[in-house]
Amino acid sequence: MKRIITAAALLAVVFGALTITGGRTLMERRIYYMNKGKVTEAKYWSLYVGTYECPLRRKFPGEDTITVNANMNVSIISSGYVEATGYCERGRVDGLFALALDNGTATTQIHLDSIAYVSRDGQKVVHLNGQSGTLKLDIEGKYYPIRHLQFRPYQMTKQFDEEVLKALDEVRIPAFSFTKDGLARANKDGAALE
Repeated sequence: MKRIITAAALLAVVFGALTITGGRTLMERRIYYMNKGKVTEAKYWSLYVGTYECPLRRKFPGEDTITVNANMNVSIISSGYVEATGYCERGRVDGLFALALDNGTATTQIHLDSIAYVSRDGQKVVHLNGQSGTLKLDIEGKYYPIRHLQFRPYQMTKQFDEEVLKALDEVRIPAFSFTKDGLARANKDGAALE
């Protein structure tokens, strides 16, 4: 009986670790963020930006492509993906979405590598080319605002002679950047949570 409980607990941990990032691997990408008034750095991370109710076009076995209404949990992960998992009336659905910059006159897709910094709890983004605007999610051609920045760092640890990523506590952050200089500019730009 004890072995069954231990095996079930181990499976739950393994399944939980895989579903944190939908089975995708977290790759090293250094990020700087404010945590309790201090500049903090992480190499492996995920950034939960909210739950979105959105229409998705999906093909199901034995059917043509249809539109389903889904509730999607969306995260940006250190590998560079904007990843979503959720459910619709047909079951589980996954998606890879994109980030977009809305400058008031046009909305264009941007890559994570092109971001100088994000501030104001995810509401403002500044591109490396100097253009600024509102950070949005591009979910299959429809644009949604960032709801919040819930940051989860991971730490590389040794476990049974293997390196594994251990999830640390989540923290809500007002801003992030991939450089210390970018984070300093985000803080000057009004990064504080209100």
